[in-house]
Amino acid sequence: MTNNIAAHIETVAKHYWGEPKERRGHTLRWGNRGSKEVDLRKGTWFDFEDNVGGGVVDLVRQNEGAQLGSIPDVLERKFGIPKQTQKSISPAQFLSKCYNYVDAQGELRYQVLRYEPKTFRQRRPDSNGDWIYNMKGVEALPYNLHGILSRPDKTIFVVEGEKCADKLIELGAVATTSHGGAGKWKAELNKFFDGRRVVILPDADDAGQMHADVVTSHLVDVAGEVKRIDLPGLSDKQDVYDWFSNGNTVDDLRQLVSGTEAVTEASEVATEVAETDTPDVFPTYNLSYLRNMPPPKWLVDGLLTEFGFGVIYGEPGVGKSFLSLDIALSVAYGRAWHGAPVQQGAVLYIAGEGVGGLGKRVKAWQQHVGIEADAPMYVLPIAVHMTEQEEVEKLLRTIDSLQQDFSLCIIDTVARSLLGDENSSSDMSAFVTACNAVQRHIDGAVIGVHHAGKDATKGMRGSTTLVGAVDAALRVKKEDNGLLLQCEKQKDAEQFEDMQFDMLPIAMLGDSSLIIQRTEVERQDKRRAKLTTDQQIALDSLHDVLAKEGSDRCLIDIWKADHRVKTPDLTAGKRRDARAALQSKRVIFIDEGMVILNRGLGQNV
Repeated sequence: MTNNIAAHIETVAKHYWGEPKERRGHTLRWGNRGSKEVDLRKGTWFDFEDNVGGGVVDLVRQNEGAQLGSIPDVLERKFGIPKQTQKSISPAQFLSKCYNYVDAQGELRYQVLRYEPKTFRQRRPDSNGDWIYNMKGVEALPYNLHGILSRPDKTIFVVEGEKCADKLIELGAVATTSHGGAGKWKAELNKFFDGRRVVILPDADDAGQMHADVVTSHLVDVAGEVKRIDLPGLSDKQDVYDWFSNGNTVDDLRQLVSGTEAVTEASEVATEVAETDTPDVFPTYNLSYLRNMPPPKWLVDGLLTEFGFGVIYGEPGVGKSFLSLDIALSVAYGRAWHGAPVQQGAVLYIAGEGVGGLGKRVKAWQQHVGIEADAPMYVLPIAVHMTEQEEVEKLLRTIDSLQQDFSLCIIDTVARSLLGDENSSSDMSAFVTACNAVQRHIDGAVIGVHHAGKDATKGMRGSTTLVGAVDAALRVKKEDNGLLLQCEKQKDAEQFEDMQFDMLPIAMLGDSSLIIQRTEVERQDKRRAKLTTDQQIALDSLHDVLAKEGSDRCLIDIWKADHRVKTPDLTAGKRRDARAALQSKRVIFIDEGMVILNRGLGQNV
């Protein structure tokens, strides 16, 4: 039976909040100013006063104070949702914070949305009271512009994220950031810092240093004074929020500022010639910028980077489309892909062949994972001839018309999308060029689905230009009742070990389809068993804590306390090393004070 929990979002919201003040399309709003909102299409809610949100499960937890394990009883008792229809109750990706960016007149221009597990999206209001999830054509603004303009005599602290800015604002300082993360400073922000005293506080990692370099290079000749302070005592990847959490005070920060010399020139600062700065030249990086560049971020961890170009290939009928659709849906919903973290974003799936079967495959996938709510995934039901300039331009216009912040475009298949000779290096180069144009246009990743040659041992079909151009080449092979995924090329990281998947039949009302599910093969079990005694004890401690919490995550401090009780003979350093080893082996993930069990590894060690 399907998981119909999301369909009950209106009933649950009305139970806790009463009748809505406004109904507009698929959106319900409560409060005189729409302080609470429900999206019926997605089955989600958000409270703008408390800056929290999520799905039905999260709403119940918010109002009942219930543990995850008791929620099925609440759903059945209060809302009449039988337990047998509750296929899976687990915290989904939910909206945890909403940061407003307003102009000088106080008008909302756009928002940065923070989701848990930690991902970010931007959106802007349209003229109909709805949202557009992209930033095309929107002027960049500094966060907390009102604070900057209303206190012209105060020093402006520049940090990397809104959370850190809010912490400084809470303590009485003027603080700001730019949307988009590390290195995303735009030249149009500079004017707001003209003649001001500026202090830049980098995060304690390579990305933070690089971001500070970029901001300094922009402001050193604009601001009246620029100082850059690397906060003492921060561990790797910590920031100013952590610095205050570690016991430091505003007075400590003031002393650091007064004892720091101002930056006088940008000659030693990494600088980027950005397209917005000088549109008539190509962007370039100097050596300092390259040296401090952060490692590529993953769209799907270990599989494809955020701005990568990949190809999935194999013989006909091996399951290439099942695999690519599985990846597409995981990205669109922001769900971990068989244990691998995923950056959520909109997906465009160009179905050049076999579009007729996609519908039931999607339904089977949704039924299997227990999701009924919609997600930003769009299917283009015809092949786009990527070697024809007019068709490529039409594709880019189509992408713009959807008004989504696309993270991924899948082209299924290369053969149907290449109008020419796939054995010709010039025709294949034209295809690669078009894919690169799509990458740049969406500022995201592209995957091509391709066929193996007649002799499968010699790799993919056609010109070798394609395999030379891609960042990741993934081969799919038929194996028993499933498929084997092999990494033949991974430009930005080590090649992952072979992954084996089962093809599972899913029965639906009057129909059936297949989904893929990761197989726990023997070599994976052997690899997972390679934990030391101390590491295994640390993991057993985590399992005990999670069992009590009824979840797959908990506060790291709770785990540390339990681990300390269970290992009185170990030093604090050895306990810390054991926990760190679990993180490095990807048995767990740690984010914002939470430890999260990797379902693909941690439950089977």
